[in-house]
Amino acid sequence: MTDPEILRKLANLIALFIPIVYYFVPTGIGKYIMLLIALVFLIIDLARLKLSLFKDIFVLVFGSSLRKHEVWSVTGATYLVMGALISVLLFPKMIAIAALLYVIVGDTFAAVIGLKFGTLKLFRKSLVGSLSFLVVSVVIAHLLSILPPDPLPFKVGFVGAAVAALIEALPLNLDDNFAVPIVAGAIMTFVA
Repeated sequence: MTDPEILRKLANLIALFIPIVYYFVPTGIGKYIMLLIALVFLIIDLARLKLSLFKDIFVLVFGSSLRKHEVWSVTGATYLVMGALISVLLFPKMIAIAALLYVIVGDTFAAVIGLKFGTLKLFRKSLVGSLSFLVVSVVIAHLLSILPPDPLPFKVGFVGAAVAALIEALPLNLDDNFAVPIVAGAIMTFVA
């Protein structure tokens, strides 16, 4: 993996602002903020896909961070924001935060480590990348289990971490930025 590819993967960590802001603001305000962010991302993506001038400008500005298929379809960032919106609307606050941290941090580590060291494949992903996702997510689950004022029980977070790693590894027809937080959040809500 080249340095620009690593930087593109690490740029995904910019999305950490979503669960961090959601943690610090009241839940109701956080939901409105997330709705606004989702609308902005969706409008920009739809405009980019429908208006050629807007698409040309978008590709010029963000082209180096886009995957090939994202030039002609919805971006992973929009899928992530839509998954985040559904998560904050449907799940208790700490479960939504956990699910978002798993997909943002876990997926970044899985991609960077998997592309760098992964030779053995599990479905279409590298085994070492999937294990990296799981380890990072379990660490996140532990941190959330001691985070005041409303810690997430470690058992709930651990189950969510395992489910998130599995969903990320499976060859689904859904973007994992969308599927991981929703499925992991639903399972954690059920376990809680």
